[in-house]
Amino acid sequence: MAYAQAEADLGKGWRTGLTGYHYLVLFVACCGWLFDTMDQWLFVAAKGPAMAELLGLSPSDPEVGKWVGWATTWMILGWATGGIVFGIIGDRIGRTWTMAITILLYAGFTGLSGIAQTPTQLTVFRFLTGLGIGGEFAAGASLVAETFPQHARTTALAIVQATSAIGNIMAGVIWLVFVSLLGWLNWRGVFFLGVAPAFLLFIIFFFIKE
Repeated sequence: MAYAQAEADLGKGWRTGLTGYHYLVLFVACCGWLFDTMDQWLFVAAKGPAMAELLGLSPSDPEVGKWVGWATTWMILGWATGGIVFGIIGDRIGRTWTMAITILLYAGFTGLSGIAQTPTQLTVFRFLTGLGIGGEFAAGASLVAETFPQHARTTALAIVQATSAIGNIMAGVIWLVFVSLLGWLNWRGVFFLGVAPAFLLFIIFFFIKE
């Protein structure tokens, strides 16, 4: 019977039987991961100028490179830790609340990175941002997997993952246009833009069910 069901599922178009709620969950998960990767790449672009200014040194100074390495390392450690910790938390309090908390983490601490006054502060903010980055993807992917029927699950998760490329491109465009070409923003302003994903909290709290 299980084999027959699997064959029947393969014969369906992935959108068969989906409702507006399925698409809303997919939209929120895609936006969560898209802005997640956008925030990551904004940091990649801003970390050199940020550390150079905070240290009062030339961007080519080895001390700047050392602190950039530390900040990047701690963000990656936060990412790994967040995936594990919030994966466990998600099993206890639910995917919806976990996704809201992790989005608040990575958006909030990306914004706070813009007010860092020392290299240590920026490094700590990046670690805490990493917790949200790792936790959000785990929560978002789990929410999609648990919401979508089997025949649509693989495609839905692939769409979520594919949106990471959009986030990468958005970060590049922001830096190229608003920093390099127009000069409207410095590295602090770029980090402040990272607060934008917080708008997703409204949708999650009011429209996403556990």
